Amino acid sequence: PPPPPPTTLLSSAASDVYKRQALVNEISAFPLDSFVQLTTGEIARVLATNPENLFRPQVQVLWDADWSRVDPPRRLDLSETVDVAVARMLLENELPLS
Repeated sequence: PPPPPPTTLLSSAASDVYKRQALVNEISAFPLDSFVQLTTGEIARVLATNPENLFRPQVQVLWDADWSRVDPPRRLDLSETVDVAVARMLLENELPLS
């Protein structure tokens, strides 16, 4: 069979780039709405992925290092700081009760 016309190839390549970017936006080392403990000891909920660094998502700090509720919760973009990172993921049964 003859090869597809160049316009079809370009359209397909652009579509592949879009699909790859969409996939990266959805994949993260830390799923959306999961809970993580930060290197500061604080506990946060993952709000958004970071396509440029899957290990540095945007989070919302809900509990401080003493596990007291943070009110109001504080938003933190881990890609914008070198001082704080995710130490580990937490299961729901590991969360403070307050």
